[in-house]
Amino acid sequence: MVIDNQIKEQYEVYNRSPEQIAENEGLDPTAIKAKLLQVSAKYRTDIGQDAEDGRDFSIQQLKDANQVIYENMLSATLPDGSIDYRTRQRAAEYIRDDKKGRKELRQLLQQNQFNILSFNEALSSARNKAELAKQAIEPKLIEC
Repeated sequence: MVIDNQIKEQYEVYNRSPEQIAENEGLDPTAIKAKLLQVSAKYRTDIGQDAEDGRDFSIQQLKDANQVIYENMLSATLPDGSIDYRTRQRAAEYIRDDKKGRKELRQLLQQNQFNILSFNEALSSARNKAELAKQAIEPKLIEC
């Protein structure tokens, strides 16, 4: 993971753009941005992902929302008055996943490490195949 640290350092310490880093490392800018999103809090803040944008709840609002979810989990019923196990199950799973942090994008990204070199190669391969497909289609379009 040496390259991950190099990418992070170039962005955070030397203030290089993802495009400059991509050029220095010989990688695709998209791969660099994906890796920065995963490893750099500064990058996430710079692109507005971690910004305070008014979408967060106050502590009391969060407690109230959690209470509503919990009450719905306990009292979910069908129109005939029988227990709605599906709704209860979904609410219970949501509460559990939220408590364990599984709803956090940042944590999901950090848990799913990827090799930037493999990712870069896959991007390059996909672009090459798209270009070949485009070249194969263009002569047919001209004939029409």
